[in-house]
Amino acid sequence: NRLMVISNIMNLSGIHPDEIYKWFMEMFVDSSEWVMVPNVYGMGTFADGGVFSTKPYICGSSYIMKMSNFKKGSWCDIVDGLYWSFIKNNLEYFKTNPRLAVMPRALERLKVERKELIFKASENFLKEKTISL
Repeated sequence: NRLMVISNIMNLSGIHPDEIYKWFMEMFVDSSEWVMVPNVYGMGTFADGGVFSTKPYICGSSYIMKMSNFKKGSWCDIVDGLYWSFIKNNLEYFKTNPRLAVMPRALERLKVERKELIFKASENFLKEKTISL
């Protein structure tokens, strides 16, 4: 759950990788540098530019539900909004990467009403739960 849920949401929310690393190091009793550096900077945030993994470790709500016991709820719109906003904000990177080019095309196919709903949900989440530095 650390990477798939927590790191994913922090990354999609635009939290700086150094802050994510600091948070994980402070919050988990079993955290140590040799584990957290590659987990956060490599897989969790793709901040190393692809040295550790070949694509960002990001997902929307459907993958989280598939890989966990989480149930569908209002959180899905928030996570999906964060996910698709991340794709939209990094469109050129995703379009030019053959492994990831499917994501911008999927974003284009989303219905306008769905985009409005999820983008508003994620925007409200960010306003309520994060601070700008």
